[in-house]
Amino acid sequence: MHAPHDRRRTTGGALTAAALAAALAAAGAAPAAASAAEGGFTQPRHAFDGFAGGAGATAPDGWQVTYENTDGMADGWAGWSFHTLDEVVDRWGTDLRQAFTRAHGTVAVVESDQNRPASGTFTSGLTSPSYPVEAGTTYELRFDSHYRQGGAGYGQTADVRVAFDTGETRTLLEYSNDADADNAGGTVESRREALAFTVPAGASSAQVTWSYRNSSNNWYWMVDNVELTEPMGEPAAGPVTTIDVLSDIQGSVGNRHLRDDALPLLNGLPDPADLLVVNGDITSNGSQAQYDAFQAAYDAAGGHVSGEMLPTIGNHEFYGYDGSDVYLQRFLDQFGLGEPWQGRVVDGVPVLSIGSEGYDYAALTGSGPFVELSDEQFSWLTERLAYWREQGRPVLLFSHDVLPRSVSGTFASFYRNDFGADDERFQRLLLDNPNVVLFTSHTHWQLQRDDWAVEYRGTVGENTAERGVPVVNTGALTTAYTLSGDWGETGVAEETATGLRVSVYDDRVRVTSYDFLTGDTIDRVDLPVPTGGGADAPGRGHGGKPARPGPPDGSGRPGDLR
Repeated sequence: MHAPHDRRRTTGGALTAAALAAALAAAGAAPAAASAAEGGFTQPRHAFDGFAGGAGATAPDGWQVTYENTDGMADGWAGWSFHTLDEVVDRWGTDLRQAFTRAHGTVAVVESDQNRPASGTFTSGLTSPSYPVEAGTTYELRFDSHYRQGGAGYGQTADVRVAFDTGETRTLLEYSNDADADNAGGTVESRREALAFTVPAGASSAQVTWSYRNSSNNWYWMVDNVELTEPMGEPAAGPVTTIDVLSDIQGSVGNRHLRDDALPLLNGLPDPADLLVVNGDITSNGSQAQYDAFQAAYDAAGGHVSGEMLPTIGNHEFYGYDGSDVYLQRFLDQFGLGEPWQGRVVDGVPVLSIGSEGYDYAALTGSGPFVELSDEQFSWLTERLAYWREQGRPVLLFSHDVLPRSVSGTFASFYRNDFGADDERFQRLLLDNPNVVLFTSHTHWQLQRDDWAVEYRGTVGENTAERGVPVVNTGALTTAYTLSGDWGETGVAEETATGLRVSVYDDRVRVTSYDFLTGDTIDRVDLPVPTGGGADAPGRGHGGKPARPGPPDGSGRPGDLR
């Protein structure tokens, strides 16, 4: 374990483009050959469709819908049809439909609840355009799926099949009441399905069909963002850098989990991390006593193995009646910051954070909006993202606050307006920078859910771009939350404590989620990175971390950008 450092100190503030270039050079990285704006990523997409152009019973170009016994069903909703999620919820109600956080724009939907044929059961199929494929190549079909299983009485099922031009057909997925089915007999809530298949000899094209079978007054299935890609496999070499992420500590219970569970587990993992990000809500009320209690718990655990911490400010740091400016300054003083936004380069990987510059608790009493971003902070972020986009680099961006309809729980009323007046400009900035991975906290929704990590396409405008921005929920060290009613949430009774390890490899950002109380790995997601960073990225070609030089200002703290 590394010797303890002064863990309260970190740096932020202004940085010129020239200083960014110098920092990149100091980290051992040459300029990249291509930019992320040109669309090149390490996991290419051979096909993508978000059903833009579909409306009601009219399928998008190239798609086909088949119908069996749909007479008597609602106009525009018989079998597979095409609507926005809001249209689906407005017409058929909630019943967990509203929880399809991955949905964007138009979705393909088949509705059976209170939408039955004149007699018997109906079946409907949705068939993709023909995709060119190569014999012997393994592909991966991915799509966002939101499905509620019908009752056992009707024998309602669903499946996905791929058909090749050789005449061969394979079943890739089956949903049913059977516990051994791919839905384990129950609901699939905002899941990204990933189904691998190898093309048989002689085949040169493939079509995929989503079939909803033998249904009458059952529930529904929604599908969106269909992608044909190739599996990434395992990394060829070790990570360039590794970062641990915790959030939502909020006092005594979270401090206990920090001291006894989270830091011991993370510090004991192979390949010690280079930085700890604490992504907001370090306290529950922004008091100095709570900052001191956090620091005591951190020190009692021996600190983080890296001796380096990047803290962000959360909404709870402002919760009290001392005044917004007092709470902001207390946070900045605690961690030796000049501003609530920061930038670092860690082993050649840019790590940025943003944070609110104020919150009037006396007026808002714990409701949103929670974020105030000055033009200065927004310009800072815009300039840095533009720089790293041109370098073709993945950027790790941390915000305590969340975007609406992104990760788990963000469909709930409480999370619709975290960014307030800054919401639209922040979303548009992100969507202009698909090389960013955004990490958000705040919700406390559990990392065991299927939408803990998503590809976000925004809620402003009709973004039909092939690639969105990965957004990842960081979990929480204290009370977990779950759905209550249609649009609310409630705390989970049992104690929970979850967090992340982020490992940046030559060809991906790998995010692994952990349950600190059981010691178990919960899940893992691999996110492709821009090809522009390719051969020039630190560690590229020699399978590991480069030397960690001091920053260009000579402060002696690796990777700090002052």
